[in-house]
Amino acid sequence: MILMFADHLTDWLDEARSSLTLATTPVFIIAELPIRGAQGLSEMVSSRDSLLLRINELEREKLLLKARTQKMSALIAENNRLRDLLGSAAKLQENVLVAELIGVNPDPETQEVIVDKGIVDKVFVGQPVLDAHGLMGQVTEVSKFTSRVLLISDRSHSLPIQVLRNNLRFVVQGTGIEKQLELLYVNPTADIQTGDQLFSSG
Repeated sequence: MILMFADHLTDWLDEARSSLTLATTPVFIIAELPIRGAQGLSEMVSSRDSLLLRINELEREKLLLKARTQKMSALIAENNRLRDLLGSAAKLQENVLVAELIGVNPDPETQEVIVDKGIVDKVFVGQPVLDAHGLMGQVTEVSKFTSRVLLISDRSHSLPIQVLRNNLRFVVQGTGIEKQLELLYVNPTADIQTGDQLFSSG
């Protein structure tokens, strides 16, 4: 009671109180360091987790965009192919049956494919088959719903052709290599040039 009374009436304890406060301040700061450190570490972990989550989201979005781009490219290519086929059909003054390739002969020595049209579609043996670039092959076997087509690049296939520029006639034969044919019985002095267009009646 005496100390409290003296403190109330005098200022002689102010200096002692200030000294005590100054002495205990570092203790409080040191005591708070683990708490502040834990809070800071927690914030860093939270920020890192958020960043990783965002990176994963961006990676997923990137994959989706890539897949959509590839699908769009495939659709554009298919659309162009169909346009070419329609253009080829328009040049022919007769009925054209559009077929889809559904199989390829696995024998590397045979250039043969299977299409999804057959007897029910009035396909017949010997019928010429075209693609967007011209004569592709000839039907060699027909079933009810499918047909086998021997490509003109097959070694066993040959057909008469004519040079559009000057009407010279030759025989062309397959080489067994895709998109590569050989002209037979060509006179060394024959007027045939690179870029000449060849056509055949089948």
